[in-house]
Amino acid sequence: FTLIIRYEKLKWFGAPDLMDIQYIRILLAAAKYCDPTRSLFKLALDLMRKEAPNVEPKVKLLICKAGVFEDLSQILEGKWATFTAEVVCTIVDGLLKDNKEGLEHALTSKMINRLKKVLSVEPSKIKRVHAGALARVVICGTDEQV
Repeated sequence: FTLIIRYEKLKWFGAPDLMDIQYIRILLAAAKYCDPTRSLFKLALDLMRKEAPNVEPKVKLLICKAGVFEDLSQILEGKWATFTAEVVCTIVDGLLKDNKEGLEHALTSKMINRLKKVLSVEPSKIKRVHAGALARVVICGTDEQV
C-alpha cells in the first residue's frame, strides 16, 4: 500500500525510474533541508552543462522525459541576462543535439517562451549560447511545432 501511495505521489513526475537511484532520499533531503546556499542545485546544473551533451541520444531522451525542461524554464524566469541563463541555454542545446525526439518535451514546457524572452534583452547582452539554444529548437522542430 505504501508503495502505491508513493508511486501516486511521484506519478506527476513523469520519470519514477529516477527515484530508483541509490541514496535518492539523502540527495533530496540534503537539497531540501541542508542546502541554504543551493550548492547542490548549482553542482547539478554544472554537471548537466558538462555531461548531458555527451551522453547517448537515448539517455538524452530519458533526461528530457524526466521533466528537466520544466525546471530549466523556471530557472530562466527573470534571469534572462545572467550567467545562469547561459548555463540553461547550454544544457538545452546539448540535450536537443542529436535528439529530435526530446524536442516534444521542450515544447510542452514553457521553454520556448523563456528562450524567446532571453533573446528580447538588450542586444549587447545576447550571446551566441542564447541564440544557439533557440536555434536548436527551430532546427529540430517543424513550423507547426515552433
